[in-house]
Amino acid sequence: MLRDLSGMCDQTKSAFFANNQVFLANAGRIGEKILGDLDTYRKTDANDLSLEAYDVLAEICNLMLRICRNVERKIEQRILFSTKAVLEISHLFTQLRSLFEIADDVIKFSDQFVLDLFIGNQASFDGLHEKFINNHKNRILEGTCLTGGASIYLDILIATRNISMCLTKLVFMEPCISPIKEPTVMGSQ
Repeated sequence: MLRDLSGMCDQTKSAFFANNQVFLANAGRIGEKILGDLDTYRKTDANDLSLEAYDVLAEICNLMLRICRNVERKIEQRILFSTKAVLEISHLFTQLRSLFEIADDVIKFSDQFVLDLFIGNQASFDGLHEKFINNHKNRILEGTCLTGGASIYLDILIATRNISMCLTKLVFMEPCISPIKEPTVMGSQ
């Protein structure tokens, strides 16, 4: 399911850059299918995920759909973003896709190395996110970011951050993490 969410992320990114409703519709269909599958699994208990895991996956999917609605607003209102803002959004989508894929690997393989990779990528994502918020504040103060674009950009930043936090929660849920040791701080035993 996380790989499907990764594909949804790709389609949303393509829609954002190409101002293309087809990519956006594809992302929406993926999201609706994921929510339907989650509902089916939850009702039939056909999967060994905990109820909390279903809820977290549904929250991630709904956050991706929220991003889709923002991209749709950008397309419909023909809102232009600065080159810098476009590159930042591109980088966020790329990092988010990577987090989806690594989280999927952590859950599938329960491997300490993959978990450490996820933790490192999560930290990198957090740093980028903070940097992009500061860049956004500066663009608003300089007057280079207009109101319509500012709210869309900010909502995409917030949604991607929330997705990242949900992925972390999912990775550290039982039984996903049970065979893996908790991360340790260097030097502490």
